[in-house]
Formats: sequence, C-alpha cells, structure tokens
Amino acid sequence: MKTMVAILVVVLALPSLAAFSGPLVDAVGSPDWLSYGGDLRLRQKYLDVNPSKDGEFFFRIRPRAWFAVSPVEEVGAYFRFANEYRYYFLPRGYVHPLRDEIIIDNAYLDVKKPLDLPVSVRLGRQDLIYGEGFIVMDGGPNDGSRSIYSDGVKVSIDLDPTTVDLIAVYNRGDQPIAINEVNDYYQDAQKIGLYGAYLTNHSLIKNFPLEAYYLFKDGKESDYLFKDGKVSDKQLPDNQIHVVGARLAGHPVDNLTTVAEGAVQLGDWGDESHRAWGGYAYGTYQIPNCPMKSALTLGYTYLSGDDPSTDRHEGWDPIFSRWPKWSDLYVYTIATEDGPGWWTNMQILRAAWASQPIDKMTLTLGLNYFLALENPFETTKPTLFAGGSTRGLNPVVNLRYKFNDWLSSQWLLEYLRPGSYYQNTVNSQVFSRCELMINF
Repeated sequence: MKTMVAILVVVLALPSLAAFSGPLVDAVGSPDWLSYGGDLRLRQKYLDVNPSKDGEFFFRIRPRAWFAVSPVEEVGAYFRFANEYRYYFLPRGYVHPLRDEIIIDNAYLDVKKPLDLPVSVRLGRQDLIYGEGFIVMDGGPNDGSRSIYSDGVKVSIDLDPTTVDLIAVYNRGDQPIAINEVNDYYQDAQKIGLYGAYLTNHSLIKNFPLEAYYLFKDGKESDYLFKDGKVSDKQLPDNQIHVVGARLAGHPVDNLTTVAEGAVQLGDWGDESHRAWGGYAYGTYQIPNCPMKSALTLGYTYLSGDDPSTDRHEGWDPIFSRWPKWSDLYVYTIATEDGPGWWTNMQILRAAWASQPIDKMTLTLGLNYFLALENPFETTKPTLFAGGSTRGLNPVVNLRYKFNDWLSSQWLLEYLRPGSYYQNTVNSQVFSRCELMINF
C-alpha cells in the first residue's frame, strides 16, 4: 500500500515538478566549473508474450542524477547515478532483483583537444551510440533500458571534413560498478571486448554523410543467461568476429530522406567459421501540402540466419545492438530462440505513417512483417517452433506528446499475430507502455 501511495504521489507531482526542472541550476546556483541535473522516467508496462504466464503488469521508475566538473576548458569529468525501481502487479508478489540497486551509470574523463591538437579522449564508463545503433548501442542488454553504458576509451580525431573515432571497450557482463551490487545478476551473457574505428565524412558525397567502420569483437565462452539469472540450455562459445560496414543517409530529392546500412561479419564461432551479413534500408517521404503534417516510411531489414546443415555459423551477431530497434514487443518474443534482443535470422518489411494531429503531438502507425530465413528450432524446440517462414505480423501505435522542454509523454501499443514459423498453439501477443519523462 505504501508503494502504491508513493507511485501516485510521483504521478500527480510530475506536472508541477516540470515547472521547476529547467531552471534548476539557475535557481540553486553553481560555479562556472560545475553543472548538474537529473531526470525521472515513469513507465507502466504490460506484456503478454509467454504462453506459460498470464502476462506481466508492472511499473518501472528510473531516477538519474548527474554532475559534471570542468576545472579547465580542455579537461572535464562526468558522473551519473541511476536506479530503476520496479513494482509488479503481475506476477503477484514478484520482486525484481535490480529494483534497489544504485549503479554508477556513467563515469568518464574528457580531455578535449589539448595543445590545440585535433584529438579528444574520453576514458571510462560512457554511452556509445553510432548511427542508428545497428551495431553499437547497448553495452549491457539484460537490464532492459535502465542503462546502455560501455566501459572503455574513445579517441576522436578531427580531420575536417572527416572524423575518426578509435574505440576500445571491454564489458564484463557479470557485474556493474554499483553502490549496492546485486549478486548473481548478469548484464550480458558474455564478457565482450570491442575494438575498432568508426569514420564519418561530410564531403565525399554531396548531401550524403558517409559513415564507415571496422570493429573486432572478442566474445568469451559462457552459458547464456536469460534475465533474472536463469540459465538456458544454449551455450555461447568463444567467438572472434571482424565487422566491416558502412552507412549512408541523405536527401536525394526534396521531401525525401533515404538511409541504408550494411555490414559483413567474418571470423570464428567456437570450432566453426563465422560468415554473416546484415543491413537495412528505408526511405521517408514528407507529404507536401498535407493539411496535417505527415510522412510515410517504407523499409526493409535483412539479418542472416544460421543454417544447421552447414559446417559454418551464418547467424548474424547483433554485437551491442540487442535493444528494441524494430519492435519493443518482439524483442521479448525472440528470447525463446537465442536470448532477449538477439536479432538474427530475420527479414523485416516495414511501413509507417507519422503525423502531427496537433501542435506538440506525434502519432505514428506502423506495421512490421517478420520473416525467418532458417528453421533452426523446428526439431530442438518442437512445442514452440514449426517449419514455416512467417514469424508474424506486428502492428504498432506510437503516440507522443511534448508538454514543454522538460516534460514529455508516450503511449506505445503493439500486437503480434504469430505466423507459420511458430506452432498453432502459440497465442497472439500484446505489449503496452505508458511513459512520462521529466528532465531537471
């Protein structure tokens, strides 16, 4: 009862808190070398994706606080602390192991262009995001969206009009750096080292910034862990993977934006050679002279699958992109295959229509059609998987409203109608999320 009262107070207080969130530093004051702030995310989620459960209905409350110091112009440090309290209505009585853990979400040192050299260095725990997060986005996927950090160093070289980032990351996977660590909960199944270079050029192709990258993943052998520390029967072997890819985005004609990215993966997957490839392409057309500002998007995604009949491993490895890029619902569904967010063995046909019914509101209606390339689980998990190629049809409704510069909201609803890739006994699935986000 006390928890419910606390949640209700937070919900009712959010609009009034927003009035004071923006000018927090101005109201309280701080020296020039210090800045600070925070944010509070309140989510209500419902999902029904597991045929053995009645569904999950719970709150996720994530407060974060940060501060930055910069004693001199070229040197600075940034720290961010986070917690995500989760209260479950379904399953009744369930207590999430991470809800009381306070983690050091970011902690890094910045050295910016010392001695006017075109080089900047960021060392420590940091959020790394490149492109649309196709390869690098979430360094520890098993805590959901509580955090996305990676531990390592990024060296940025400014060779105008080209920039080059050199990165070296090692994510342990087993434990975060926390104030009160939770034992036996894993951020990821593997200990992963990721090393390489990411290049961005703004002049080679007019109106089309070009991004190109080489990355090397060194993944350590481990039992795969589902969330909450439950061990599945799948074991990840040692894997060393070279990733070479490129991304191109721009405006070929008025009102049209096109984006394409593709990559190949070569290396070793245990005792097998690894040969995989993946990519996506889409176009967004801003409809001119429309009474209601609108845009239409059409897209296609391809992620190779492992053919069990060969002596190679062809399954796409998502590296650090095990997040809900294409669907918040389906990221849970594929957990029964290779683990939560393990995007692989898939084609996705996507259409979306976005509009602005009123000022500050955006409504997006989307449709994903998921297809499988292989049927690796038809014989190993026959109670769930069949021999077809249709994964399912996934309509999406996404409504966003921005009250002001500090308070925003979202309502997301997804449905999945399973196809011939699954047995007829697999039911339709539902996902719903309501969110308020406040920035201080």
